[in-house]
Amino acid sequence: MTRFYAFAVDIYGTVQAHYTLAAEGPEAAKREAERHLQQHEVIEVWSEDRRRIARLVRSQR
Repeated sequence: MTRFYAFAVDIYGTVQAHYTLAAEGPEAAKREAERHLQQHEVIEVWSEDRRRIARLVRSQR
């Protein structure tokens, strides 16, 4: 397992919440972070070596 970090950010990039994720790879980390989109509008997923893997935005329906 690799450690990833998910940050809920606002429009200015200010972190509102953070989560530590244990996943097999970047795609698994993104799927894990999607669970938090119900509580937050934007989630950024970062790797342990400080690379942004994804920016997930909750769909507006």
